[in-house]
Amino acid sequence: MQQRLALQRAKRVLSGQAVVTLADDQCCAVVLEKNARWYLPELLRHHRAIGVQHFLVIDNGSTDGTPELLESEPDVTVIQACVPVSDYEVLMRRLLPPLVVQGGWFLVVDSDEMFEPPPGCNGQIRPLLRYMLAEGQTAMLVHMLDMFSDQSAEITCRWSYVEALDRMSLYSLNALERIDYHDPDFILAYFVKDNPTAAPQNFWRGGMRYEVFGETPLLTKHGIFRNADGVAPPGHVHAVSNVCVSDVSACYRHYKFSGDYITRERNHVAAGTWQHGEDVLRLARYDQPGAFAIRTASQLSFRGTEVLLDEGFIQTSDRFREFVERQA
Repeated sequence: MQQRLALQRAKRVLSGQAVVTLADDQCCAVVLEKNARWYLPELLRHHRAIGVQHFLVIDNGSTDGTPELLESEPDVTVIQACVPVSDYEVLMRRLLPPLVVQGGWFLVVDSDEMFEPPPGCNGQIRPLLRYMLAEGQTAMLVHMLDMFSDQSAEITCRWSYVEALDRMSLYSLNALERIDYHDPDFILAYFVKDNPTAAPQNFWRGGMRYEVFGETPLLTKHGIFRNADGVAPPGHVHAVSNVCVSDVSACYRHYKFSGDYITRERNHVAAGTWQHGEDVLRLARYDQPGAFAIRTASQLSFRGTEVLLDEGFIQTSDRFREFVERQA
């Protein structure tokens, strides 16, 4: 209760519409960020292109001009809440979006992520939302695909974000751990145990970051969910409850290793921004002798979501394919 009151006192709308009403097949992208000015023009461009209707940016106290960059964007609402993100992240994601957005869907996306609609949608998100609505599905799993370049960090740190999006075209599916959606021993079991799934689903963990750094990040979250009565707001960064999970999954292209990521992570460790310890593991690898570059046993070039479907990283269904073909 004290945290809720503290967040209520800390939050303020900096710019944009205070209330946004969405149709049943529209979505609002929710972006929790701090000092993300470098990423945001491309994030907005990409997600507008795939059909996102509105953006709610929860600013955690940026000092790089992010609020000023966004104040003239008509489809962006900025709420600022200067509270410790390690303590308040879940609460911000849980309480703030419903204050602004009525109806529709939420697409959860971090500043370094690009959501990719699944095959069959012609690169648009609304056919997917219409399918889920027709099937009574109220959430969908989205898996993070870590994108990287095999050039040294000394080179990649000088690229603009536009250049990074073009040149960081590699990914690896090595060292992925598949976890059944209803695994009773999984860390999210409490939040998802009562969620029915329209088809068997799974979480992914590890991947390239396990292979290179020895960390075991959770790569899957309930990235899309209905903004409606009965759907429980996020109780965990990666989970929602009281939802029916789709038989379709999708991916984010994740550009965590763009820009001067080594300096960025040193700053996070020094400030104690996160408590999960993953950035400490990465720093230990960066500090080994020689120029650091990401290298994996097998490196694949991104060729679209159809390939990811063939590789088993994401999934669709016959019902979905038939539906979107009729919609085309």
